[in-house]
Amino acid sequence: CEFGVETGTNCDDTFDNDADGLVDCEELSCNGEDGDPAGTDVCQFNFEVDCDDLFDNDADGDIDCLDLNCDGEDGGGFLCEFGTESICDDSDDNDADGDVDCADDDCEGKICDTGKICESGACVTP
Repeated sequence: CEFGVETGTNCDDTFDNDADGLVDCEELSCNGEDGDPAGTDVCQFNFEVDCDDLFDNDADGDIDCLDLNCDGEDGGGFLCEFGTESICDDSDDNDADGDVDCADDDCEGKICDTGKICESGACVTP
């Protein structure tokens, strides 16, 4: 147990080293430090900026495009759209709800291709 401060050497151990109720990436002192045991993901205190690494960098419980901080950011080759899919023709699940383009209820009635709209989960000519 290292009591006193959470440091870069223990920002990935899932333990509250300084007994303040915060663990690993929740700690300001871990900002910029490795946040997972594999050493591939970095803690980003209070604001997620890596939106395509499948890691909750800011420790708020939301990963990548599910994190409000990633709204409008690159989600790994596509634009993250927090909460509501609005790009309905890019073959990506931009709002990370498991549904892509016309299969996402958010796209109902929106343009999905030239002269076509999303209707009942399909891209159709109106």
